[in-house]
Amino acid sequence: MSYAHARLYFLLTIVTGILTYTLNLFNKISECSIIFTLLAFTINITTEIFGKEKAIQSIILSVITSFVLMLNYNYYIGGRLIHGLIPASLIATLTSAYVGIHFLLALKKISGIYNNFYARVFVSLIAYAVTDGLVMAMFFINQFPLHKVMLIFYKEVLFKFEYSLILSISAYILHKAYAKYITAN
Repeated sequence: MSYAHARLYFLLTIVTGILTYTLNLFNKISECSIIFTLLAFTINITTEIFGKEKAIQSIILSVITSFVLMLNYNYYIGGRLIHGLIPASLIATLTSAYVGIHFLLALKKISGIYNNFYARVFVSLIAYAVTDGLVMAMFFINQFPLHKVMLIFYKEVLFKFEYSLILSISAYILHKAYAKYITAN
């Protein structure tokens, strides 16, 4: 790995770590969802450039670091202390990263629209969202009534879908504009 590549990997790992840590500092679904979507997008970029192993190393390091830093952090929802949410959230993040990375790479092998990086990213971000939502729903089932758990799951996936769509389209437009600019100069 060249020096420039090593620096980029380091930068992406730092961003992954910051987003992983920041994910548990918010308690509104919309805020957590945007941080999570940015985290998943960063992991996808790491996967695309450096491969599955490096991306998984990055997220594992970020999850472990966040766990250690948040060991004594108390998480409240609606003024109520929720025990075990931080480890559950980090397990959900790790699980969804594993699934999302595999979706991203599996779609790369399929011809057609999935040759487009941005389409693959969008589909993998949805896989991240659903996986994270399911893992968190399994945690919340012991904390809240079923109807509230289902509402949380619905809102999480909906917000993450919206943010994923906006992020994928924005990245595609920026890439096209940059390519046009480079071609013109």
